[in-house]
Amino acid sequence: MSELTNELARRATQSNEPRLYALAFSMCRSPSPLPTCSSLSSRQWARIDPENGMPWLFAAEADATGKPGATIDEVLFQIGRARRVDSQYFAVAGEIARHVGKDDSSILAASLAATEAIGVSAAQTIVPFQYLIQACRDAALNDANRRQLCEGAVETLVNRSDSLLLALIGTGMGRRLGWDATRTDESRGLLTANMDSLSAGQGSQGESMSCADVGKLLSRFGRQDEIGE
Repeated sequence: MSELTNELARRATQSNEPRLYALAFSMCRSPSPLPTCSSLSSRQWARIDPENGMPWLFAAEADATGKPGATIDEVLFQIGRARRVDSQYFAVAGEIARHVGKDDSSILAASLAATEAIGVSAAQTIVPFQYLIQACRDAALNDANRRQLCEGAVETLVNRSDSLLLALIGTGMGRRLGWDATRTDESRGLLTANMDSLSAGQGSQGESMSCADVGKLLSRFGRQDEIGE
């Protein structure tokens, strides 16, 4: 895995391809990053993909940990003005789905690897989100400028992200901003619909997934990589 990460990081530093840079950035967020990873930064990612608010989420983390980063107000502003937030949660899973073999063993192994990749991607995002949540709660919202910045960032997360996880985190922040139940119910409805759709193709409750079901799940991951969740 370290060899792959090293090669991704090397290629990313020589490329202006947003997807490649995002993948390398994600792979480099391991407990023991490689030396080649030090050349990657959230600000460079933002320059390569200027309409994407996702790089700024990690700029918030860099600032909070004392490394050269961005102020929380700048982060909120940039997320609020972003045309979209591409988390790339399904990027690795999508690549796995597109290259899986046809035999049952390959399909099952690919499903496990893809599911793990999605879990890792989600976990990597939770930590930097804590800084946004902290900046948009309680006494911090008494400042009119901060409240406005938080409202802009939350609108982007809920309405222009490619992941239900981001939309749900945004909804939770929206509740602290005083959103009414109608708006929060919409996000919960989307989550319920997604779970119903996912379970519909996986057999009856309590039954193990068949290889055909696993194949459908992989196809779903590939589709989510293309268009979002």
